[in-house]
Amino acid sequence: MKLNIIRDPGCREAEVTLRHAPGDPTARRLARCLNQFSLILDGWDEEECCRVSAREILYLETVDRKTFLYLEGKVLRSRESLAALERRLEGTAFARVSKNCLLNTDRLRSVRALLNHRMEATMENGEKILVARTYLQNLRDKIRG
Repeated sequence: MKLNIIRDPGCREAEVTLRHAPGDPTARRLARCLNQFSLILDGWDEEECCRVSAREILYLETVDRKTFLYLEGKVLRSRESLAALERRLEGTAFARVSKNCLLNTDRLRSVRALLNHRMEATMENGEKILVARTYLQNLRDKIRG
């Protein structure tokens, strides 16, 4: 891979161009990472809106028709549905692992097989998330890039 970095004092906004051969897995992974860096989501802590980069989020979960963003040591509420957030997070490292949960595979520490063709994902902060068997392929695809 060839990398060109140009520092321009007159530049107001960083610009990244990724030129690659079709099907290049390294380029796909890099593009996914870049998409995640540029995506900002709104989370609410009581009545205060917090702007959060997608790369900071460990996972998103819907509980009792309310959607939450789980960060390291903090939980924020989203005003968007999980389905809407999933559409916005398309092309990033987020994978649906159950009907009510999306997890950030870039913040995944490990996965282990359980009985009944399910898996348990352990996040960087030690939290464990069950991966439903119908979503196993989603997670495998994201991990493989």
